[in-house]
Amino acid sequence: MRSILILICLISFSACSGFQPNTTLPDRSNLTYWSNEDEKINVVQQITGNWKGQHFLLQVYLTITLEKMDVIILDSLGRRGMTASWNNDGMTTWKAAWMPDYFNPQYMMWDIATAFWPKELLEEDLDNIWQIKDTGNLREVFYDGDKVSSVIYKNVEDSIWTSIVILQDHSFNYELNIKSREVSQ
Repeated sequence: MRSILILICLISFSACSGFQPNTTLPDRSNLTYWSNEDEKINVVQQITGNWKGQHFLLQVYLTITLEKMDVIILDSLGRRGMTASWNNDGMTTWKAAWMPDYFNPQYMMWDIATAFWPKELLEEDLDNIWQIKDTGNLREVFYDGDKVSSVIYKNVEDSIWTSIVILQDHSFNYELNIKSREVSQ
């Protein structure tokens, strides 16, 4: 049975000189959706972030099945800020008008893939100019030799879905602390 694969939440790039994310990030539609063979996964994430000295808090709900992944992102007041649905046919997204421009649903999905997809799948979808290095609890993503992403994994128990992930992005100058918990249906 063909595995389509799972992914999940958020942002990763790190230390780059001259990296222009608007022109060098890969087309998000080229990334393959990923899920476990026949397991449904429900995940709740609390994300605290810091971008250019501004702090923010997000609550994320993910449902991942063989057919698709649905993502709902709420702000600290419980308002729905973004949604995304991703399957093998592509991605549909929605963003509330009040959300700042820098919260881009497609970038958020890119960050999910960078942080939570298996290295092998990510490498299949990216051009050769991209390189991914996994060493224990650290993932680094390079573009044309420059490090653009760092993902630090902490407290990974039985599953990546029950962990703490720190994503650092120096091209957009932000850091996210993602606490994930798998929940029952």
